[in-house]
Amino acid sequence: MIESLADRVWGNASFHEEAKRLKLAFLQGEYIGEQVLKLTDDEMSRLARAATILSASSKAEHKEEAYQIATAAVELNGNSLDGLRHV
Repeated sequence: MIESLADRVWGNASFHEEAKRLKLAFLQGEYIGEQVLKLTDDEMSRLARAATILSASSKAEHKEEAYQIATAAVELNGNSLDGLRHV
């Protein structure tokens, strides 16, 4: 069941676009020093749910994307999200 759900997430073009935007926002902050690209709370929520699903998949590419999303989200928003700043 989780594999079919992960495949649905993976097959969603909007997911890939939002994940790309998150990673670009993270890179802007890291290498430019300013995060120009912003994600909405709804986008962050969708990405967190998608990462949770993908992290349970047996496919390496799903797991890798899940961990990249989680890392970028914590780096960008960890200080503003209670409980995440110490992850």
